[in-house]
Amino acid sequence: MDIIDLSYTITVGNIALLLILLDTYLRIYKDIRSNITLGFIVFSIVLLLRNLSYALLLQPELNPAFVTHLQFVNATFIIIPNLLEFIALCVLLYLARE
Repeated sequence: MDIIDLSYTITVGNIALLLILLDTYLRIYKDIRSNITLGFIVFSIVLLLRNLSYALLLQPELNPAFVTHLQFVNATFIIIPNLLEFIALCVLLYLARE
């Protein structure tokens, strides 16, 4: 598995976590109608759009120049931010479901 495939896999995991988080926050908002929950919904949507756009950028068929450029970049600059986001989303999901 190369760097781009690993980054794409983590990004898809982030998208899955964000969809679960968004569903959780929408259910909470139905019950509570709190501004903080509405903020979490907007936050989830923005991060979801960011991850969807990044996942599209990582498709070599759609953007060959970007993918070719990433092959020459240090792997830590590509993998670590997505991995940290994945961990943060896991913590948010755990706290939201608690």
